[in-house]
Amino acid sequence: MDEMKKRTGDSGAGYPPGGVNRNHMPFAAGNGGSRFFRIPALWTLDDGSLLAASDARWNHVCDGANLDTIVSRSADGGQTWTYRFANYFGDSADAFSQYAASFIDPALAQGKDGTVYLLTDVWPGSVALNIAPNRPRPGCNGFLDADGDGRAELVLYDGGGAWKRRPEEYSYYVGEFGADGFAPVYRREEPSYYVNRWYDLYDSDYKPVLCGELAASSLDDIYAAQPMEPSGRQVHANVFFYGSPLRVWPTSYLWLVASTDRGLTWQPPLILNPQVRAGEAGDVVFYGAGPGRGLCTSDGRILFACYTQINGSGDGHTSVIASTDGRNWRRSREVPAQSSEAALAELGDRIYLFARHGEVCVSDDGGVTWKPINGWPEGLYKDCQISAITYSKPINGRGAMLLSGPGGDGRVHGKVWMGFAEGDILRWECVYEVTGEEERFAYSCLTELPDGSVGLLYESGKGAETFLRLRPEELFQ
Repeated sequence: MDEMKKRTGDSGAGYPPGGVNRNHMPFAAGNGGSRFFRIPALWTLDDGSLLAASDARWNHVCDGANLDTIVSRSADGGQTWTYRFANYFGDSADAFSQYAASFIDPALAQGKDGTVYLLTDVWPGSVALNIAPNRPRPGCNGFLDADGDGRAELVLYDGGGAWKRRPEEYSYYVGEFGADGFAPVYRREEPSYYVNRWYDLYDSDYKPVLCGELAASSLDDIYAAQPMEPSGRQVHANVFFYGSPLRVWPTSYLWLVASTDRGLTWQPPLILNPQVRAGEAGDVVFYGAGPGRGLCTSDGRILFACYTQINGSGDGHTSVIASTDGRNWRRSREVPAQSSEAALAELGDRIYLFARHGEVCVSDDGGVTWKPINGWPEGLYKDCQISAITYSKPINGRGAMLLSGPGGDGRVHGKVWMGFAEGDILRWECVYEVTGEEERFAYSCLTELPDGSVGLLYESGKGAETFLRLRPEELFQ
């Protein structure tokens, strides 16, 4: 059907247009119509090309209120980049809109079979941790066993203050997807609507259900608690849209898309909440991706670091989700100390985890359980996301890890550390200064290129990202 084609991510098919950058940068102001980009992700694919992902934040840099996922690929080592959108919601003008849904915090990984995975968080319209009219609610991960078959179904709520109800007071739920790519939406018993695999809403005759497009708003509207403003245009409703007649529970959703053509097109999403958020504590309001990179282990498993936020208490604890097939996922034990966004690296037969707030842990069972170790680099700023990779070749006869992050008092003075493992201690022997002491360096992502150079994509300013290619002789002095 035409609607199924619409959601392939191809330019001109319901998404903002793609294009080419020849300035050595995967994302530049104006790409796809977006002025600002945040949260870099970077991976070297099996054919040697580079794939980057980022939040397109349109005309603002806030952590919600209309964000989408843009990806960019380079086949020449970062000289030129071709960009397009992987995730896009069309519920609002491409600008700050306080009631708009958002994709945020991309993380990339490629499996040994060549499949590329892109994990993001999704905020339903009007919901976010810190820049939306509504905060996420505890008590439900968005899925319940609605029909008593033991399978968790996505539950939906109709309008009229639905999000103030208890979780079990849902009005509808989504059934199983059929071969035609649609799932019935049941009103407790009989199907009343349908959704496609991207959760766009259709009536009982498979006709698109429309809702009002949101107009752009401003931070002043948030502070003044201004109501939702429509633009006057109609768009195809999605159950994550605030204006949709049926809406999901107000929590965060882990949204995984996969590509079998190295990021050219993306398959329909898999929402991981019922697999990795089942049975979590009732005070958890968020479980989301640690952005940047996941990990493909030596035995072929895909791992992503994720973390919780606790109602009224901020960051909770990091854990890891893992899969052998990209469809079935399991969640690890939590890191014992307070932690949040984390980076993963495998060295020898151990997996290392570096988490915001300064926690370093190691796993000897493939990422199932974690124990703290001594290994935080001296001077690494603790209140920021960091990136870590294992270098492919021994340095001075030893396996080495690289770690990037701010090395100043705040998100400035970018550095890359090189470290070695000695039992349960990590020793960092080389430090490469990426930026000056006062220059902006916030979120970052590392990758190794086929020639042994290291690619670094980092936030270098307000909504700007810079790509550098670092030579081994620069890093390993």
